Amino acid sequence: MTGAGREEAPAKRTAAVGREVVERVLLNLWSLPSRVDRAPITKGLEEAMRALDALQASELEDPAHLDRLRDGIARVDEARRRLEEADAGPSGDRLSKSLGDLGNALSESLDTTMERLIAMQGLLLRRPPVKEAPALELSPFRASMGLPVLHSLDREPLPLGIQVEALPDADEDEETDESEEDDEDAGGDDNDSYGVDNNRNERSVEARTLEGPPDAVDKIDNAIEVDEPRPAAIARDKAAEAFNPALNPALNPALHRAVNAELEGLRRIARDCMEDLGSLGLLRAPEGPSVAWAEGPADFEQRLLASLDALISLGHPYQSIGGDGRFDVLAALLHYAGDAFVPDPSRAFARAFVLGCVAGEDTVRAAVIALRQSHRMTYLAQRDALALAPHPAIGPAMRKLCGSGGSALTRVALDVLRLRWEATFEAAAPFVAHPEPAVRIAAARGLAAVEAREPAVRLLERRLEMEDDDRVLAVVAESLLRLDALTGLTAAREKLTQELASPGSLPTAARIDFARLLGVAGGASDVEILLRLLDKSPQEASAAGLHGHPALIPALLAALQQSEGVAARAAYVVAAARALHRITGLGMPEIEPKPAIEAASPPAESSFWQARITATQKRFETIQRYRFGRPFTPFSSLSEAEAEAVHTDRRVDCELELAILSGGASRFHARDWVARQKAELKVLRERFAAVERGGYEPGLWPAARIGRLAGIL
Repeated sequence: MTGAGREEAPAKRTAAVGREVVERVLLNLWSLPSRVDRAPITKGLEEAMRALDALQASELEDPAHLDRLRDGIARVDEARRRLEEADAGPSGDRLSKSLGDLGNALSESLDTTMERLIAMQGLLLRRPPVKEAPALELSPFRASMGLPVLHSLDREPLPLGIQVEALPDADEDEETDESEEDDEDAGGDDNDSYGVDNNRNERSVEARTLEGPPDAVDKIDNAIEVDEPRPAAIARDKAAEAFNPALNPALNPALHRAVNAELEGLRRIARDCMEDLGSLGLLRAPEGPSVAWAEGPADFEQRLLASLDALISLGHPYQSIGGDGRFDVLAALLHYAGDAFVPDPSRAFARAFVLGCVAGEDTVRAAVIALRQSHRMTYLAQRDALALAPHPAIGPAMRKLCGSGGSALTRVALDVLRLRWEATFEAAAPFVAHPEPAVRIAAARGLAAVEAREPAVRLLERRLEMEDDDRVLAVVAESLLRLDALTGLTAAREKLTQELASPGSLPTAARIDFARLLGVAGGASDVEILLRLLDKSPQEASAAGLHGHPALIPALLAALQQSEGVAARAAYVVAAARALHRITGLGMPEIEPKPAIEAASPPAESSFWQARITATQKRFETIQRYRFGRPFTPFSSLSEAEAEAVHTDRRVDCELELAILSGGASRFHARDWVARQKAELKVLRERFAAVERGGYEPGLWPAARIGRLAGIL
């Protein structure tokens, strides 16, 4: 049943599955021989998609439901007929068979629908007529303050925008062996931020992950071959031609010129807004500079949001020189994003972010299609844009994308879900055993953010026993700790103990990751491991500072003295000084006004530290965890994360620490919108304040509480 006692139409979910089938047929039109005219086929498929959209939006009791179902059947059959008439060889046969199977499924749902309607006839006669809901419910324009607003526009549906042209080097020989084609395409783009995707055997995964009832899916061809999305063509002549607002031919020449000038002005304003969106979006990317809140990230985030609002405002009706005017903002956006001669992450960010901020199912669909067809160099920017955008359909779209477009796109989808706190066990779990380590890492990180904690812990603990890549193992251990599972800490200890027994057995990156986990979550006994590691790298010195054992103070001072004046150890000297300050709080510089103790940049001279430590060594005789000279509590980490002058790299450590201290209850993310970061920290502070001593005795190490925190906050 749906709505207020409504019975769900049998064809609705078949239509939902059918839309995905039609979309993937469109995505595979590039594989047809170049001699095939794709225009009539594309038109037929787009008409079928619109018919299926209308069918899915209707209910069994709607007067137009049967007509929409029959129209959907007719449109799908027409698209299939056009494919068959094109004589497109084996590729076309496979695609037309999929459409035929879809048509058969819709026809069977027509029979079922008729039976349901006959059974409900008496009830329907007694009910008042059902009014159709508007296609898109408009809301008043609202400004984005700190967080983006989901805007609505009175507009036409977006075109699918799928690139269907044959590749320039497409093989005209339709009898080419598919296995040979796979071998030829097995390479990848080494410049991709998401890595090279060599897993070409995933092409059938998408068909197996179709959502819908078994009876509907079984009737649709599950053997559609899903090829890797190809980079969009450099030339976007069609997009340029499409973006040409029509003018009233009855206008006189002078008015015609005036309207043209008006439109050109709107285009320039829109382009300025989109350029600002792209550049500002990349500034706040994870790979961007580490900045403190006091240095203005909230300001340029607000500038980004102001550019978004200004762009959207152009799409509302206005009084033009020539009468009622309307500027097609989304057409301008798609033209701008496609008008680059090389892959441009800033344009890709602007497109994905704006589409994710405009209401309507078609906007998210357009964003996903654009992602699938874009160059991998732009994946990271689009991931960030989709993670930051407010559209509620992004999460479901990413769950569908998982596994449906190759390894790199699966990682994008899993990362977006995690960053939006919309990851589910069902979406992430299948990929923890993926052949590519990068996908396993994305899946393990995603499992740390799911609501189904118990099955996630069990699955990750099994992965600890099976995983042979130490970098992946470090992420699995971190995710377990975020889920309040002590096995993650045990794994870190075991790996570092093995490394100390057999130096070089761990890759450097994995050793650093494990050391960080020990520093954040370890107990008093772990100081011996950290003492033997702290001089290896700046990151391991930082891990010692996070751990806070007083025995680390003289060791850090000695390492700083040995490294001072050595050019190759300059970064280590800074890290050691910061670690000493994080433990002791003695690194306050002699400047006015004095910064917050959590944000101070301590002097790196060993003489300074020698004098300070000698004068105050009795303060640290008690064996307990120290943070900035005081016994550690969760409020120590909260205060550091809340300090305006603390930089992002240190706030990232606080994020992990707060996740562990809260037993996984924290929703604070150090790369989120600043406004949301502050709101989540406020929620955490209130939760810790509601528990006696924040759930911790002062000076207690987290290891003593891990596994017993769930449900406390």
